[in-house]
Amino acid sequence: YDNTMKSVKLPESVTTLDYNPWSHCAELERFEGKFASSDGRLLVVDNEIISFAMAGLTTYTIPEGITAVGIAAFEGAPLAKITLPSTLVEIGSSSFRDCPKLSEITIPENVTHIGTNSFANSKALATVYCKPTTPPTLDNYLPFEGTSSKLKIYVPKESVEAYKADEKWSAYA
Repeated sequence: YDNTMKSVKLPESVTTLDYNPWSHCAELERFEGKFASSDGRLLVVDNEIISFAMAGLTTYTIPEGITAVGIAAFEGAPLAKITLPSTLVEIGSSSFRDCPKLSEITIPENVTHIGTNSFANSKALATVYCKPTTPPTLDNYLPFEGTSSKLKIYVPKESVEAYKADEKWSAYA
């Protein structure tokens, strides 16, 4: 990757994107052209975030209507706070991996799947509010590996036993 790139303009001839080729591009400020969001900070294909232009931001709110955060979409982003939309259903593998300042995240109630290493190595992550009443499915590699040793995961009171009974969620206290 080119860590000095400031902007990316995708021509209309691009037909698909399915992963983030710009992860860890700390100087990337803007996307233009095909698949660019109205604020220029996201590349979105079929309501799935593929990439994030992270330069200069410490907070970000993902717009409503987004249903998935794609593989490595926010990987390496220096965000201290990110707000996920209520329309979100899936958090892809490595989507928030290596986010060194992210200390808290709220997973919306409609999320049904959280991918491998979604928040891995986000060392400051100490608090997760997981709103789904049914535990989201987790892949083989757990999403919170390498986060704060003080990580606390809060789930709906009526769902505590379901999370404890789930083989993968039970790995967390």
